[in-house]
Amino acid sequence: MPTVPHQTCFQIQELGKDIRITGISPGVVETGVHERLFGAEQARKLYAMGEEEEKEGRSGKGRCLQAEDVAEVVKNVLRAPRHVQVHDILLRSTRQTN
Repeated sequence: MPTVPHQTCFQIQELGKDIRITGISPGVVETGVHERLFGAEQARKLYAMGEEEEKEGRSGKGRCLQAEDVAEVVKNVLRAPRHVQVHDILLRSTRQTN
């Protein structure tokens, strides 16, 4: 599902031809919000995404996204030429399974 509904995008773009709208949907980002939602222990497991298993030589999921990862994507969208519309970005860790 798009972050900003298509109809809303059309209405905003009617205000000016150079308005660009980008929806960025990140996966798990280590921000602390999960600690408030699920508790510190569950958040730690979620953020680790299997790092313990990887260290032991077993298959793990890998590292979750960091705020800096999302910020880098935002910077790249902003660097796009003025005539380029980046509509939606789905951003996940390479090992996030859902």
